[in-house]
Amino acid sequence: MNPVSVSLTPENTVRYPLHQHSTWEIMYYLSGNGYMATESGNLPFQKGSIVIIPPKVSHGSVSENGFVNISVSGDFSHLLMFDTPQRLCDSETKEGETLARLILQNRYADKDYLSALCRAYVLYLLQNATQER
Repeated sequence: MNPVSVSLTPENTVRYPLHQHSTWEIMYYLSGNGYMATESGNLPFQKGSIVIIPPKVSHGSVSENGFVNISVSGDFSHLLMFDTPQRLCDSETKEGETLARLILQNRYADKDYLSALCRAYVLYLLQNATQER
């Protein structure tokens, strides 16, 4: 797996400007309500929402009262097979949040370990997360 980029938005961020990446981006929302603006429409988010953005898709978060999310970017094209943004909801047991936090805590760890955590995260999302309504 190619290098992975992991970040945590600062507390009470109200806007993250439109941008795009050459790789996939997966955002796990730890707090806040708002929407992810994309070229195909706005995707509402709340605590526990997971938004997956394919490569080269413009997107940006907007929240009236602020949000915090963990962002994981990388080449997940061998696992993810869609071309439009997807909004998912974590399971009741919040394993998605646990994996996102583990990735954040280990973002400077051995690259093979970080890669394995990211693979587990994506596979977990594909198996256990559900489409938000």
